[in-house]
Amino acid sequence: MATVCKNLGVSAQAFSNLTNGFSLSQRFKGAFKTALALVITYGIALSMGWKNPFWAAYAVAFCSLATAGESLHKGLLRVAGTFVAFFLTLALISLFPQDRWLFLGSLSLYLAFCNYMMGGTSRWYFWQVAAFTVPLLAFGAGPEVVNAFDKVVLRAQMTTLGIVVYSVVSVLLWPTSTRALFEGTVEKLAAGQHNLFRSYFAQQGKKNDDDDLRGLRNQVVKGAGALEDLLNGAEIESLEVWEVRHAWRQCIRQFGELNTRLDRWQHSLDKLHELDVERMVPGLPGYMAEIDTRFGQIEQMLSGSPPTAQLCESSLRLDSKEGSQLSHFHRAAIVLAINQLQEIGRLTQALFNNISSIRGFATEQKTTSRAERPRLSGTLDLDRIASVVRMLSTLWLALLIWIYLPDLPAYSVLLNLTVSISLSLLIMPQVRAPSLVKPLFLSILFAAVVHIFVMPRLDGFMALALLIFTVTFALGYLYAQPHQKLSKIIGFAMFFLLTSVDTVQVYNFTKIANIVLAFALLLGLIALTTYFPISFQPEKRFLHLLRRFFRSGEYLVATASLPANPWGLESRRRAFHLHEVMTIPRKLAPWGGGLSRDALDKTSPAQLQSILNSLETLGWHVQELTAAREEESSNAVPHDLNNDLQAWRTSIEMLFARFSSKPDAEDHATLRKALDGLLERIEEGIEETLDSAGSRNLTPENEMNVYQLLGAYRGLSEALVTYARCANYVNWPRLAEDRF
Repeated sequence: MATVCKNLGVSAQAFSNLTNGFSLSQRFKGAFKTALALVITYGIALSMGWKNPFWAAYAVAFCSLATAGESLHKGLLRVAGTFVAFFLTLALISLFPQDRWLFLGSLSLYLAFCNYMMGGTSRWYFWQVAAFTVPLLAFGAGPEVVNAFDKVVLRAQMTTLGIVVYSVVSVLLWPTSTRALFEGTVEKLAAGQHNLFRSYFAQQGKKNDDDDLRGLRNQVVKGAGALEDLLNGAEIESLEVWEVRHAWRQCIRQFGELNTRLDRWQHSLDKLHELDVERMVPGLPGYMAEIDTRFGQIEQMLSGSPPTAQLCESSLRLDSKEGSQLSHFHRAAIVLAINQLQEIGRLTQALFNNISSIRGFATEQKTTSRAERPRLSGTLDLDRIASVVRMLSTLWLALLIWIYLPDLPAYSVLLNLTVSISLSLLIMPQVRAPSLVKPLFLSILFAAVVHIFVMPRLDGFMALALLIFTVTFALGYLYAQPHQKLSKIIGFAMFFLLTSVDTVQVYNFTKIANIVLAFALLLGLIALTTYFPISFQPEKRFLHLLRRFFRSGEYLVATASLPANPWGLESRRRAFHLHEVMTIPRKLAPWGGGLSRDALDKTSPAQLQSILNSLETLGWHVQELTAAREEESSNAVPHDLNNDLQAWRTSIEMLFARFSSKPDAEDHATLRKALDGLLERIEEGIEETLDSAGSRNLTPENEMNVYQLLGAYRGLSEALVTYARCANYVNWPRLAEDRF
């Protein structure tokens, strides 16, 4: 590397010192570092006489992130995935050397497993590399196993070279510490949650439509989502972070759960605008002050200062005298808000303890235990299965073309591209084949012109280095925005593939024509599997997910009165449907972004987002109802009250059924009137039932369970009305029209 830098005329450190006085954007710095790393990588690979140096270029281009730690982490995932693929390739070739169908069947099962696993982890890149590298090695190695061994060793060398070079460039040139970025993001997240907590309480009972508050919430959600990837890089880059990585992972989960609890608490406060909550709950001001202080202490510790206040534990309870003057539904609403606030208190206390231990401020230092990972529940994800079906369908169509058209040129390119792009569609499922045509063929055209007309005229490595630097810098600079990531990846891939820089340079127009043919076939296969066997059109997929959401909600409401059995089949079915209602609102977001302007008609992105928010709130209340039923003892609810709740449950069940068949089945004003009338009738029955329940020895604990259950039902009703109002924003018949 030193020789290459010397040939360039200036060291990375000297260049960094030279440009310290200039104001350069992060966009410029990122593009410059990537281009410089690519030039150095090509220089080292060519000087060592290694074939196919574009493999190392891929490692630089696809693993170059904002910091060296993040890039190194992604590079290690790439290396690890390559070695797993190596052993699988050797095993498949050894077991099925002469049996084509068993080989292809076993390969398909392995690819299906990797594709499914990609959707369940933040380290999805490992599974993607472990998947697409197997056909790359198997179909490119020929009949001899030793060829696969040589290829994987060379590929591992190239990948390692690319990652090391980019990491060194990132450290020497405008270095950005992953640890500093991670800890800064944590500080901003804690401050944002603190501001949300204050704002939600200050606006209790009001509609939180303030743009600043909405922007703050989006910023907090975005920050929480970025923490795990930043920690993955920081723990590799910093020994101090590595030593407390388990405690940090606990904090990340607690921050994520705290986001959810804050949102649920805000929704519960919306139902209390008619009440003087501070009078009803005497300990509320002190409890709020305690949580506010705890947030402040967390921010103080994150900034490096020890905590200065002694925190005390307190509890909240509805005043019995004041509560007796309220309706039972108002009492239930207050109980629900108290429960959410107590969960916020529990989470802030856990965060305080974890961060004080991480920063070394805890009075009693404890050994950091390994953070508990979410256990596999065995709940199947239908969307990941659908992605597997699409990938296998695309793969087998490509395999059948290869088998029955053996003279097809560049068949190995077609197979490898089919696997790689089909796997990527799990991450970007809303991408359509027509949207890939323009960036693909423009990139191919540009790279072909460079390969045919420019590269033969280059004289020496310096001219080649100037070409590589200019092109890759332009790609990195022009396509620096997140929404341009796909175009950037395509541009890099086509440039490296078609220029085919090697130790012995060959210029061949036939190769370019064959690659164009392979991509044309691939786009045709992707377009076909967009419609068959499962439709992946954004409009169809959006409506399909919406129907699944309401069907699962209908099932959970219908079975809410059944006793819980953790070992029975019914419990597994409940877990599956609960997984559906909690995850589908998030899955709808990318499909909503992929909807065409024609399908949306006059619906704005903000209105579409309000529908997704209403579905997320509806999912929370379904979960609360399920949890309230599971915690309830068999004798908690009097028989007469159960009859009233059954009538209410039947009405809500019917609403879910109607919404599953027609998203705008109910007018929100009519629905509001009907539900309010039902609530009034039920409240009269509840009043009589609970007032006479004293003679039945209804314990305070059972009474609290009843109020939690009532709060869950009322919250579910309110959420249905909100969804019905938001559903009017969409022209559903137009959205359901067939489009090609």
